[in-house]
Amino acid sequence: MSHLASRAEDDFFAFSDEPIAPPKKKRKKKDKRPKTESLSVDIVAHEPEKGVKEFTKEESAKSESPSSKAQYDTLIEELGLQAVEENVRKSASVKMRKVKAIETNNDDQFLKELDKDIELTQPDGELDEILQKYSSSEQMVAFNGRQIPIKQALFALTVEVALEDDEQIGFHLRVRSNAQFKTILREILKQLELHNRNLPPGWTEDIESLVFYVQDHDIILTQDLRVGSLLLSGARLPLSDAGDAFAITAVLTQEVTARRQRREASLEKLAQSQDHTEDLDDDELIITILDPQKDNERTSLSAEKGTTVKELLDIFLVRMNYPDSLNIELQHDGLVLDKTIPVDFQLRNNDIVEVVYNLEDLESFGEHEVTVISDEDVMESEQSDYFSIKLKGKDQQEVRAQVNPKTKIRTIAEFYLSKVGLDPNTRIRLIFDCEELDLNANVEHTELDDGYLVDVELL
Repeated sequence: MSHLASRAEDDFFAFSDEPIAPPKKKRKKKDKRPKTESLSVDIVAHEPEKGVKEFTKEESAKSESPSSKAQYDTLIEELGLQAVEENVRKSASVKMRKVKAIETNNDDQFLKELDKDIELTQPDGELDEILQKYSSSEQMVAFNGRQIPIKQALFALTVEVALEDDEQIGFHLRVRSNAQFKTILREILKQLELHNRNLPPGWTEDIESLVFYVQDHDIILTQDLRVGSLLLSGARLPLSDAGDAFAITAVLTQEVTARRQRREASLEKLAQSQDHTEDLDDDELIITILDPQKDNERTSLSAEKGTTVKELLDIFLVRMNYPDSLNIELQHDGLVLDKTIPVDFQLRNNDIVEVVYNLEDLESFGEHEVTVISDEDVMESEQSDYFSIKLKGKDQQEVRAQVNPKTKIRTIAEFYLSKVGLDPNTRIRLIFDCEELDLNANVEHTELDDGYLVDVELL
């Protein structure tokens, strides 16, 4: 026990508060730097490791024999160390900090590689976003009382084709949902060639202009679309006679012709709805369409109850002389209106809605639309004597018409009615230079010239 007590006293004496005078050079170096910084410098110089090992050995010897205290104190003075065991622990922590820095660098490198992988897979991300638009539930369709994926649906397709001798022929095909109309057209052309049948003049020179027009649903399908797009559009297709496929009847025609037929169908619907305009009451709504693309220009339309938003948009396109293929929507209070739902289910009388479309798309169609009006609506074959006049009614809506000296005034009046969406039987009169134009006269009998304005009055 006395021996152990003596060792404890010696240990206590070794770490007493009495100052130990280190070499002046060492103490001067320690006074200039903080304690933690001194540890770092010692570790970098690798001096503490040697000192620690020697100290550990001497401490062990000191513990065995208290008489070695003088040698131990001398060693402490030579090394210039204090609280050696504490310093050893701190140096270990500094080493761990260095390892941690290496791990951080590795993490940074890993994140860089991950960013690179994300950039490389970005196209797939865009594809996923497109596919997400039609989730698995939206890709299901009711067929014979059960839900099946659209991609598994079969279609009984009938294509009516006009030939050069005013003859019509029908093709009956069974196709899958992923079949492109471009492939179907290629097969039709192949069969026509095998049977020595020809398309109308001009069609074969411009194959890209051919489209499939589904009249029952008022849908124009371009060649790059797939048959299943009809179901994605929300069209309710009947079943075939056999009951094992969806039935579709389409007309192969040029896009210009299909668009004209769509316009005529819209005008016919408009004429039917305006048979009751004199009795405008709770059965009809007045909807004001605001066009932000045209300085908030306002257009008021009447819609009978039961008229869908799509039908209202068709009337608007005709009224504004916009192309039928323009992608257009209506918004009310920031929400897009469902085109398949009747107007009176979503709006009230005298509501104001905004029309949304891409102005660049409209401008790209503009030049083509003028050509269509010139060739088909004015119904004149000679082009050299054509010039442009403007027609304006009380609603301040301007309509441009291409005419020539042989154009009848009645033709101009009919053209105006079609463009503003009025009943073709509506009685109007055309006023130029304060005089009413004779509907039975030709343009050459008037003083109309390029750029002149003609006022339109409803009777």
